[in-house]
Amino acid sequence: MTPIRFTMRTSRRAERQGITLVDAITPMGHAETLPASQLLVADRDHLINLGAVGFVIGYLFDRSSSKRLRKAPQTLIAQADARDTADWLIRECWGAYVALLNSRGTMEILPDPSGLLPCYVSSDEKHIVCTSDLDMMARCDRRQPQVSWESLAVHLQRPDLRSAATCLSGIQELVPGHIHSLEGLDRADRTLWAPAHFMPPDGPFDFKDLSARLQEVSKAVIRAWSQLSSRTLVAASGGVDSSLVAAALADTGQDFGCLTVATPDPSGDERAHVRVLAQHLGVPLFEGIYAPERIDLGIAVSAKGPRPVGKAFMQETRRMASEAREALGADVVFDGNGGDNLFCYLHGAAPVLDRLSCEGLGRGTLATLLDMCHVTDMTAPQMVRALWRRGKRASTFAPWPADTSLLSVDLIRAVEPKPLRNWADQVPARHPGKAEHLRLLLATQNHLHGAGPSPAFAQFSPLLSQPLMEFCLAVPTWLWCTGGINRALARAAFAQTLPASIVARISKAGPDSLMHSVFYRNRQLIRDMLMGGLLMDHGVLDRRAIEQALNSSADVTDATLYRLLDLTEAEAWARSWIG
Repeated sequence: MTPIRFTMRTSRRAERQGITLVDAITPMGHAETLPASQLLVADRDHLINLGAVGFVIGYLFDRSSSKRLRKAPQTLIAQADARDTADWLIRECWGAYVALLNSRGTMEILPDPSGLLPCYVSSDEKHIVCTSDLDMMARCDRRQPQVSWESLAVHLQRPDLRSAATCLSGIQELVPGHIHSLEGLDRADRTLWAPAHFMPPDGPFDFKDLSARLQEVSKAVIRAWSQLSSRTLVAASGGVDSSLVAAALADTGQDFGCLTVATPDPSGDERAHVRVLAQHLGVPLFEGIYAPERIDLGIAVSAKGPRPVGKAFMQETRRMASEAREALGADVVFDGNGGDNLFCYLHGAAPVLDRLSCEGLGRGTLATLLDMCHVTDMTAPQMVRALWRRGKRASTFAPWPADTSLLSVDLIRAVEPKPLRNWADQVPARHPGKAEHLRLLLATQNHLHGAGPSPAFAQFSPLLSQPLMEFCLAVPTWLWCTGGINRALARAAFAQTLPASIVARISKAGPDSLMHSVFYRNRQLIRDMLMGGLLMDHGVLDRRAIEQALNSSADVTDATLYRLLDLTEAEAWARSWIG
């Protein structure tokens, strides 16, 4: 499995003349027009030729067999119809890909619905560039992307909300699952995939049957991705999501090992859980300890990416994953990122509201109310009050909260940015709680490891693949909390493969103590980077607020500490582009 890297460049006058594969891109400004659109693909193994219709770039799997597709059906190629081809990709295929299609005299772009291969575009009055690799685009174009300080300030207010705008001037991300015409890149011409297509049908719903189906879909997806590599390493925490990935690999006979990384103190040490998992599955285990002294805050985890979204501890996880991957002879590291979101880990009354809406007030709704009391540690009266408050909002999305702390008031925007995926109108009236499920899926988009190039390409997040998303969207919210435990359906799906202690585990550890250590070890560096850096020079930060936060003699609150570390990452990210 190798990173999918491509760049296509066209002049606006050449859109009707097809696509030519090239070994080098003509830079913008070096040619008034091009005889045809130029496509540079780093690895031709990622290329599927569609004949006169165009190309698919990336990894493509057949929906029924989950086998990799290296060519399209001849009947489809013979039809030479871009719309039929796009429909075939959505209906019969899945993977991580971008389709470049010749349609009625113009070029159309379809990023696959999963978002696992982001596609970016940049244009001027004469030329358009489409790419999966911003650094490749910069080198082809011989022009360095410029940081958009206003977009960066907007992003820092809602860092979990992926926007159509990147934090680089003039570079937009295309909406996954939508057709985009080069004649109108500011809009998605046609929606081919949307969550509303996969919402729960009318009941009844059988928990046992759905858990078996989830196991089947999970195994097919994980097996398909793993067969792109000789061996796989699983970044395991001993929790539900990464353990499900490991179980799917084990059940399908794949060759893999596990890695777990612990904090020096017990608060973030999950090695005991992962040892149980690895021993039970009979696979090798690699263990590591975070070394805070090796973390360099001057190096951005998200360097040369579209947005600053990395966390400092990831430097260490990447280092140890690289070492373990080499020792195991693995090509890729799978993680369980996005599992909480995919498997509908909710903390409020939404599942109760959904069951009440679908079934009325009966034994089922009362059972779900008690289930959510267990999940949230609320009393029944507290849950009833939460249900009443949630019911007033019905199927609408709650406003996305903004964190304006430590930012300059001059760049704070009261209006929410345009999300990359606008799913506010995708919630069915009978399942209003699906708004929370969709919101969870939106909140994980910035934290997935996709198939495109990145500093951590060898790490990949397979759980957000299209078949799993579609299956989980179709499951009612209340089934995920059956029995008073979160992600109940995912636990049941692999209960026969995993140790009982892993299936029942609800606690979760994290690298919080490590982050505290990194902060206090680097307090002077953080001061220097923020007080004398690019973000301050361009008016993104509030100088007085930063000074107060860093000059406090008392321990910094957790919220402020993490905020300062995120701003330091943003500063390092900006420097990676500025040089």
